[in-house]
Amino acid sequence: MPPINLTPDLTLFEALYNIARQSLVLTIFLIGAGLTRSVLRTVGLRPMILALSLWVLASVCSLLAIMSGLVPLPSIGG
Repeated sequence: MPPINLTPDLTLFEALYNIARQSLVLTIFLIGAGLTRSVLRTVGLRPMILALSLWVLASVCSLLAIMSGLVPLPSIGG
């Protein structure tokens, strides 16, 4: 039976691996930030959505600045 492809180059195993890896990164971030489930419940959903929106906005603006050449990238390997 051929592997299940979600995209032409991404097998089911690779997709699960990527999800697991991102979950681990999120967990390590939450531990480092000292956030627990009870703290997240106390803070509420709105501040979390606002923080996530700000993070996405900053990421997109940074990417656009790099892609437009406004922020030059250092050359690798001289």
